[in-house]
Amino acid sequence: MKDKTLGIWLIVMFGISGLAMTVLAWLWPALESDRVMATLAGSIGIGIAVTYAFMLRKSPGDRNEKQVPVEVENKS
Repeated sequence: MKDKTLGIWLIVMFGISGLAMTVLAWLWPALESDRVMATLAGSIGIGIAVTYAFMLRKSPGDRNEKQVPVEVENKS
């Protein structure tokens, strides 16, 4: 099984920083160009967090999807 600690930590950090950057860009008075750039950067951070969360959720190390031959005996 794969260790997911670093992945979870990165998801939390990118998500929180992206959300904080987006919220602060719209709460503080700033120029429109600065606000758009901060919103874009915050949205990218949130997007990275969501993408990485889906990748971590579907990691192939968690599942045992190997095909194993099975012999069945009939008792009739």
